[in-house]
Amino acid sequence: MTITESRNKQGVLTLGTDQVSFACQATNVRVTPTYDDDGDPLETLCGDTVPAGKKESWVLAGTSVQDFDDPQGFLSFCWDNRMQTVDFTWAPNQDGAPTYTGQVVVLALEEGGDVNVRLTTDFEFDVSGALSRTYGSGTPATGATAGSPGSFTPAGCETPANLAGLAGVVASPATAWTTGQHVITADTQHNHWSGSAWAAGDAV
Repeated sequence: MTITESRNKQGVLTLGTDQVSFACQATNVRVTPTYDDDGDPLETLCGDTVPAGKKESWVLAGTSVQDFDDPQGFLSFCWDNRMQTVDFTWAPNQDGAPTYTGQVVVLALEEGGDVNVRLTTDFEFDVSGALSRTYGSGTPATGATAGSPGSFTPAGCETPANLAGLAGVVASPATAWTTGQHVITADTQHNHWSGSAWAAGDAV
């Protein structure tokens, strides 16, 4: 049996009902479980015992590059949505990793730090309710057909994670797409074929 070495790279991280992407800010993302006793052990008359049950809880945690210069950035999102329960999606990579979805309670985060250095902030958001962990079809997209929106091929393939994930995907037509045409990647962003490369946004 060969070694499988998974990496947290070129993945997806979105928050909110509009699935705002913050993958480009994150330097560390993980989901972590905690188990606590649920009640006390039970002993019966004959001396047999039943152990205490277990409660499972999860957090979405990680580290983000601070972006307080951006009113639409991660820190502003956390400030504006502090103590609110929002949807989230995290996919560690586009090489076959599962996608984690659920809801988290957002907290405002630390802002600032040492002068004139790259600043990062740790975050830890409690998962509210169930955490879903699902695998895709395992079939990567090999083609993308223009439309408003367009679609990926073959049928049933996994949607590329982001603009970088379109590398190697063959555009149809191969000429520059016309105004408004695009495909939507897993980070909910619109991207189009310029005639020579994939580019962000709708074709103009």
